[in-house]
Amino acid sequence: MWLPLTENNIGIVVYPFNGTGIVPAPYGLELSLGETIVILGENSGWFVGRRKISDKICVVPVSYVHRTSLNESTTEVTTVVREWGEIWKKLYKNGHDYQQGVIGDSIRELIEGRRLLSNGNLTKEQNEEWRLKLANKIDWGNRKLGLDLVPRDGYKVITGGEDIGVVKLYRFHVKSVETAEAARTTLRKKRSTLQEPSGGHHLFMTVRDFNYNIGEDCEIFFQIYDAIKSAFISERYATALPSSNSVFIDKIQTIATLFKDLCAADFCSELYIVTHILRVGRMFYNDNTTKKSTQSYRRPFACGVLNLCGLVSNQYSSNSQENEHNFKLYGCDEKDFWQIPDLIIKDVIMPGVVRNDLYVTIVQGEFEKSGKTMGGKNISVSVHVLDSNGNHIENGIFSAVNLPNYESFILYHNNNPKWNEIIKIKVPIEKFPDAHLRIEYRHCSTKEKNDKKLFGFSYIKLMDAEGVIIKDTTHVLPIYKCDDNSKLLPSNYFSTGTFPKSTKESIYINTHLVSTKLTQNMDLVSLLKWKSHPDKVKQTLVDIAKLSGEEIVKFLQDVLDVLFAMFVSEDGNSTEYSGEAFIVLLNIFTLLEDSKFEHFKPVIDAYIHDHFAAALVYKGLLSSVTHYATTVPILEKDRIKEIRKCFRTLDYIFKFAVQSQILFARATGGNMEDSFRRDVSLMFDAFNDLVSFESNAEEMVSTQSALLLNLKKIYNNLARVYPVVSLSHFILEVFNNIPLHQSAHPLSPSKLSALIHLVDSDIFKHKNCRVILLPEICKHIRHHLSIRDELKLTSDLLLSILDLLHHDPLKSHNDIEIIASNVMEPLINAVLILERTSSIITPLLEDFRDDKVKWVLSEYQDMRVRMCKEILNMWSCVEERVHFIPSLIGKILLVSLSPLKELASLVLPLVIDLIDAQFHYYGDFHVVESELIDKLDTYIMDSKGNESYIQTFNNVLTDKLNLLSPSWSAAGHQLIGSIKSLLEILIDYRNIPNDAENKGKKMNCINNLLTFYKNVNLQQMYVKYVYKLNDLHVNAENYVEAGFTLLLHGDMIDFKHEYEVKEQIHLQVIKYFDQGKLWECAIPLCKELASIYEKKFDYTKLSNILVTSSTHFNNILTQLRPEPEYFRVSFIGLGYPLFVRNKEFIYRGYDYERLTSFVQRIVSEWPTAEVLKNYTNDSNLMNAEGQYLLIRTVKPLPSYPESYELAPSRIKSFYNWNNISKFQYDHSLTKNMDDVSSIYIERTVLETASPFPGILRCFLVKSKVTTVLTPIKFAVEKMIEINKNLEDTLATFSDANSGAINANPLSMRLQGILDANVQGGLPKYQEAFFIPEFLTNNPDCVEDVNNLNRQIINQIEILDRALTLHGTIIPPGIQPLHNRLVECFNAMRANFEGLTIPPILKRSDSLRILNSNSVNNRISSGYGYINPIQSEDEDFYSLPSDQPPPIPNRKKKHAVLTDQQLLEKPIIEKMPPSTPPPPPPTCPEKTTRDSKPVVIEQQSEYIIMPPSRLRELSGTPTPTTPPRPPKFDDIQNGTKTPPPVPPKPTSNRDSTGTSASGTNGDRRSTNSNSSGGGTSSYKEYYVLPSATNSLGEGICKPLFFKATSFAVYFRVRLSLGKATFWEGFFGN
Repeated sequence: MWLPLTENNIGIVVYPFNGTGIVPAPYGLELSLGETIVILGENSGWFVGRRKISDKICVVPVSYVHRTSLNESTTEVTTVVREWGEIWKKLYKNGHDYQQGVIGDSIRELIEGRRLLSNGNLTKEQNEEWRLKLANKIDWGNRKLGLDLVPRDGYKVITGGEDIGVVKLYRFHVKSVETAEAARTTLRKKRSTLQEPSGGHHLFMTVRDFNYNIGEDCEIFFQIYDAIKSAFISERYATALPSSNSVFIDKIQTIATLFKDLCAADFCSELYIVTHILRVGRMFYNDNTTKKSTQSYRRPFACGVLNLCGLVSNQYSSNSQENEHNFKLYGCDEKDFWQIPDLIIKDVIMPGVVRNDLYVTIVQGEFEKSGKTMGGKNISVSVHVLDSNGNHIENGIFSAVNLPNYESFILYHNNNPKWNEIIKIKVPIEKFPDAHLRIEYRHCSTKEKNDKKLFGFSYIKLMDAEGVIIKDTTHVLPIYKCDDNSKLLPSNYFSTGTFPKSTKESIYINTHLVSTKLTQNMDLVSLLKWKSHPDKVKQTLVDIAKLSGEEIVKFLQDVLDVLFAMFVSEDGNSTEYSGEAFIVLLNIFTLLEDSKFEHFKPVIDAYIHDHFAAALVYKGLLSSVTHYATTVPILEKDRIKEIRKCFRTLDYIFKFAVQSQILFARATGGNMEDSFRRDVSLMFDAFNDLVSFESNAEEMVSTQSALLLNLKKIYNNLARVYPVVSLSHFILEVFNNIPLHQSAHPLSPSKLSALIHLVDSDIFKHKNCRVILLPEICKHIRHHLSIRDELKLTSDLLLSILDLLHHDPLKSHNDIEIIASNVMEPLINAVLILERTSSIITPLLEDFRDDKVKWVLSEYQDMRVRMCKEILNMWSCVEERVHFIPSLIGKILLVSLSPLKELASLVLPLVIDLIDAQFHYYGDFHVVESELIDKLDTYIMDSKGNESYIQTFNNVLTDKLNLLSPSWSAAGHQLIGSIKSLLEILIDYRNIPNDAENKGKKMNCINNLLTFYKNVNLQQMYVKYVYKLNDLHVNAENYVEAGFTLLLHGDMIDFKHEYEVKEQIHLQVIKYFDQGKLWECAIPLCKELASIYEKKFDYTKLSNILVTSSTHFNNILTQLRPEPEYFRVSFIGLGYPLFVRNKEFIYRGYDYERLTSFVQRIVSEWPTAEVLKNYTNDSNLMNAEGQYLLIRTVKPLPSYPESYELAPSRIKSFYNWNNISKFQYDHSLTKNMDDVSSIYIERTVLETASPFPGILRCFLVKSKVTTVLTPIKFAVEKMIEINKNLEDTLATFSDANSGAINANPLSMRLQGILDANVQGGLPKYQEAFFIPEFLTNNPDCVEDVNNLNRQIINQIEILDRALTLHGTIIPPGIQPLHNRLVECFNAMRANFEGLTIPPILKRSDSLRILNSNSVNNRISSGYGYINPIQSEDEDFYSLPSDQPPPIPNRKKKHAVLTDQQLLEKPIIEKMPPSTPPPPPPTCPEKTTRDSKPVVIEQQSEYIIMPPSRLRELSGTPTPTTPPRPPKFDDIQNGTKTPPPVPPKPTSNRDSTGTSASGTNGDRRSTNSNSSGGGTSSYKEYYVLPSATNSLGEGICKPLFFKATSFAVYFRVRLSLGKATFWEGFFGN
């Protein structure tokens, strides 16, 4: 049989129990640790109970469960801790460390509070405090976590129900929210939220032990000391301890004290308990003396200090355990004992307490030296309280040791002792006028047998003849000489001359009075005795009005009696003091409103009911209030302040007036009530005139508001003696006299607040009064709803009426009808307008917690679809739909974003209806479009909607649009597509995690949003995301991109309209560009600001911006800037989000970031992506579900401004890596890279949507062009690139100072060219391209071969200059390297000297030899077409002279001749007669290093016409074109195309191809052969220009052209006195 339990029926599982198999089903449940069960019964060591989480019955052993009685708070804490625990785990998993820490600390606080409540060891007050603390903590945490807040009344949960009502429940919710906000705590400030008790705090102290053997009796004193104020804040507790410890142990439980009434401000200070210990016994203590002393002296012994900060910081702790602390005692010199703070009194006199205490501090004395002793006196001071006859007043000195008088401690041989001891004087009030203090001074001998010897005294009276107590100050009392105790009589020392006064001796004392009946203020004494001095009454009242409140409240009852006696005469008429007395009364009533004196309100209430007896005072009070209200408009500011004070104290004025009327009616039997009613009526008339007066002056409005807000104090009191119905009419007249305007009135807040007070009063609850008041109040509500003024107060007023009617059993149908007829229509209109302008978001079911969703569905089911259908039915009846724009759009979208897809299908068609309504009304639908975009941006960012919603949105709106088929259909489809794109971007942006690794993705999405909002011209949204992107860049330290981003906003505004904003943007962008070292972009902004400042004559800012600009120019020339690399990233596959899916981007790398680091960075952003190592064009990957990355380095293709053609390389180099929008990527199609003749390159040129740098570090590739480079073109480009890099390296040394040159870059560059020989060296090009077979097979590549020739010649010249420079700047230690480079250079040059040049016939190309100023002439510098074989026709050239003429630096250009001019021009032009030809140069048979330069001074021109051109000019048929070169596809597929066979020469063709129009000077030899290639024909043209290479070698060599199957067209131009250049035209 189960025995039911009535107490402690809650069980907590303390050990997990699995009842399956042990307890019969279904009661064998598995219970987890900490689970709560409700115990229903007990039987034989088993409990039967119900699980709280599932209500299932279970059986569990008694030993597994701890029984307790959980109250409502502990149950709530248990539920909350479980709920918060789940959230705490999620915060930990998501990495929200701070939030997780705060919630964890809060959970621990709740668990600790629940433990304290469950233990049952708390007092009632502590239990209440902890329950309130836990409730506040729960509300705070739920608010922070976005959970539901429960309505509370204190700590009690309001469960709702019919008895509460909706209005009161709503107000409980509001109050709970406000309480949670006010009581919230944070991790930084762990402060208790307990409310401070109104009576202050108390500190209980018990002396447990005193482990110090003094050997004599002692006195111990304790007091609380405030170290910050350097003052004691409590009285002193004293206890006397005997020398015997056994006696002390018997008294141990009785030595305790309670320090009371410590206010909260005290606990903010550094508090200490200070103890003083005085030894009572001999003058000098001797351990060896056992004889008891006949005299006892109080001597300073030690002091100790205990810091209370640790206790005070936990002031609200409800821990019932006592804390034990030890004092450490310190001794000091006697003369310094006074400096330890002793006691300063802090007293708060509570109402009803009668005190007359005078605290006297014996500070110090000054005494003459004794003539008999060398040292000072041993002075003992005793204080006596005596009457005028010299009798001791019983218990006049209050002491814990029960001594009749006070005796000070004694300082040995000290004539200037400092005691600083305090004593408390308690004298009955009737004995104070005759009481005085007498202070006696005695010298104490060290001899035991001698008594203390009197040598002087001082005295002071406690009250003067006027009845004023001595002042709270320091008094210096003279010392009178006296050595006879019998002469110390008051009659002797009150009369002058009896005792001689010492001129050198005095004593200092302090006094402090704490009394409710005695005063030190002369004005207050004069007021209480006003009848004695009638001529001083008015001045006394003026002085009393300025008196502090502490003095007045001490004598509150006496002061009020006097004031009312002055206010009216015995017959009820005013007196000459009425005005001043009324002002003092107002000051007293105002004083009671101060929180410092609010505890005196019960005192004055008790005075009104028990002591007040002025039956006719109501006349004066009512007439004074009426007078004040009447004179408001004509008074000055100072008087208006008094009137406002009067209105604020109407509560006490009418309490006295009503009580006076009651007393008067009681005395007259109610026969004189008409006079009272007439006075009340006059007063309300004055009120009506006052509120009807219209003025916007602050003083007037403040005074009128003071009357309205305190009007409730009048009718609540008047209702006791005045008919409530008549009073209701008076009240309504006041409100109806307030003017009603169609705009806001300054008195509206005060009026509505006063109406709320009226509704909450007892008058409105009266049925007859409500009939009068309710219609008029509804008119005021209607007015304010109509003009939409003070809607918050208006709604509170309406709620108060509804709440009262809900709980009023006497309410009638007429009340409801009045409200509905007057308020309903304007209320609905106001709500509609409020909805359109408010940003209130209606919570959806999905926003609730899972348990709340389950509860709602179980209670009410899912009504959303049914409600939507009802709304659609109502919508079909709406005609003026345009009025719902834009307020309804947000709600439609919010409902459509619900996971319940059926809702979207139902409500989204309403969007088309709204678009159609706006289009027909306004001709466009821009408002709907803007609202759609704005709301979708808000909701999507609020985690609503997903990818499936995009398709639903698009399909539903498209189907509705197709069905409706309006005239704006095309624009509608465009809008739907635009919104769809926006949704895709927003969802992609929202799904990106907020971490450092994904900032790049967020930036790309924001860029897409910026593009969208720019296209739809939504500037507000555009600027919003501009600053979001800017913040991301700044956090990532992408200062250049941050600057360009901020400029987007700056470009939208101008200096004319938004000067300050644009100026700040420019300055911030300049700062960003400076941080990013992009000074070239900052300078134009500086110039723009400088122009603005100059026009505004703001020279301070102008000078600053010019300095900034100058710094930027200097930085360009001096600062080192890294050259960023650019990378091509292809995102291949359907696994990527839409903003990157199957798209290519160009990325700008970070400083010093190379390919490996960049790949790691991109992979960290896309950890699931697979990096493709090989080039692919596989379209299957683009349709695959995975993620693939293809990352390659690309080469920027710079474009220089036209004005920068002549700029120095350091300035021009900026554009090598900036302002770039085109990039090049090369991919080799040939595996064998050793064969340069077969290297085919697939070149892709990519163009980005925006140039770099820009608002992003990556941009989408908008276009790309792919071409294939032939081997010869690739070789030319390589040579051009190598030469350019070498030229750039040389340029860096041209402007450098010789003392700061670092030759390492030049050394590495030269070594890379000369020692490595790129692509196998130049011989590879010689073998591949400089052979007849190549040109025979590739006739279209003649121009490329010529380009290659020129680049080789250019490279040799650059190398020669570079080696010369290198030899001058290297340190001695690098000389071996330089020698090695020179050897490599000579070897390369020698390699090209033996090269036989193929016949080249294309005349559109040329070879140019620079002037002989070059270190090596192009013909003798290793150029690949030079043959060392000398020609037999040596007489062709003139021999050089011994001394060459000077070589000019200026280059000469030849004239370009047309084809006809070439035919008509003689082959050898005649020399001018004035210029005789010089002798021909002598060409040695062998070139030596000592050869001198040879210069030909004769100008000659030789023209050899190619046979093809001769045939063209003469009409001869052209030979057959050779076959085409191999195609790219053939090479890629491995197909071998045989080389083309050159055409055989015909019998009538000159094998040398010479022109028929030969002239003098055309020297040729013919060796023809009909077989196309049997015998070669050579023409030797000796050109003997002079040059000297870097090694000093003189060169004079013949030039040979091999002309098999080709004719040569060649021109040699020789300037007078020097060989300037030569050029050749080659072609088939």
